[in-house]
Amino acid sequence: MALFIALFGGFMVIGAFIGVILLVPGKTRRTGLLLSLTCIVILLSIGFINKHFLKYEDEPIATITPGEYKKIREDMTYDEVKKIVGGKAKSEYKINKYSSPDYDFDGEDGLENDATVSLHFVDGKLSVKSEYGLITKSDQSELDDSPYVDVTENPEN
Repeated sequence: MALFIALFGGFMVIGAFIGVILLVPGKTRRTGLLLSLTCIVILLSIGFINKHFLKYEDEPIATITPGEYKKIREDMTYDEVKKIVGGKAKSEYKINKYSSPDYDFDGEDGLENDATVSLHFVDGKLSVKSEYGLITKSDQSELDDSPYVDVTENPEN
């Protein structure tokens, strides 16, 4: 239905443009005026109907707070998660059309400014939820004290 409305709206824009072009020659002014006005009225009607009756508006992109994250449980559906957080994910990732989706959300009011939440669904149910910086703080000092050795500097390797 949304595709039909978009195509119909596109044709109305083209019709209004043709009507404006028909205003230039004297013999076609009346036809051009009628065509332009009709297309503009139809476009405004489509916008009004969409806003008040069809509701084809974009869903807001949600962020997840620590409280919302704690309410999210395994075996929930994506629609149940959207009701808790108040909108859709920032991004959806699937390896192929047969794989289960991963949804990524930005964190809000977490311990770190760049907090993120990832949700992995299998067969339509939440399987794994993970967060970074929302309720647990990453400890960068652990990474700095790691016994990592750069093998490119050691000629014996």
